[in-house]
Amino acid sequence: MVFVLLLILAAGVQAEEAETLYIDHTMAIAYLSDCLRFDEAYEDGVLEAVCFMIEWTDELPDSAVRDYTDIAIRELFDPEVLTADDTMPLLDRFRVYTDGRILYFSQIPGFYIPYDDFLKGRTDL
Repeated sequence: MVFVLLLILAAGVQAEEAETLYIDHTMAIAYLSDCLRFDEAYEDGVLEAVCFMIEWTDELPDSAVRDYTDIAIRELFDPEVLTADDTMPLLDRFRVYTDGRILYFSQIPGFYIPYDDFLKGRTDL
């Protein structure tokens, strides 16, 4: 009986530790990049040809305290392409929460959707 109680307590500690994941603004880009690579969200080589930028999509000032980081993935500027100077076309947008949750900004409905739906290709809810 004591052994079973210790197992239950140990499971509770592990669950609690999992909830204490904290990703700040400086870690959010690396965390998102790692998740996208691990989940093979893009074709090979795509993530090497883009840049990740913090770009807030909310109405709050940049200095506001948030429990998430808004990240835009942009194509690198190519001077050979006939576009406006210094244009870096938007590839995708994500919101990374401090607890590790990731949301994808779907342009069709115009709001954030679960990361798993993005991975499944279901972005037009």
